[in-house]
Amino acid sequence: MNTVERRRSPRTAAFQEEAIMHVRGRDIPVTLIDISSTGALIGLMDMLALDSRKVGTDEWLELTMHYEHSIFQIGARLVRSTPQFFAVEFHDDRESIRKTLEAKVRLLASVNLPEEKAKAAAGAS
Repeated sequence: MNTVERRRSPRTAAFQEEAIMHVRGRDIPVTLIDISSTGALIGLMDMLALDSRKVGTDEWLELTMHYEHSIFQIGARLVRSTPQFFAVEFHDDRESIRKTLEAKVRLLASVNLPEEKAKAAAGAS
């Protein structure tokens, strides 16, 4: 089976970090499953918080996330949804937000690095 990676940037695990999705005037608690500089996979914390069938692909939203000792909001577009998960693509032209997001992704990638090296070493033996 040949799988082709279609993402524009590599994703890194986000350790089920909590975030808030703002859509249709509602603040919905979510968890970050993975994240990159261009998008994220997020999971619903409360399945009753939002009827995912009512949120459509291409819908615009904002995502509030933590970075170090502060929070930031980034604009995003819903690109795929299931009853439990949403995939979003980030769309935010603010330079400070883009830099904060990239720093967050780098930090998560650096935390993931030892785990990825251990998996690679285990696979090589």
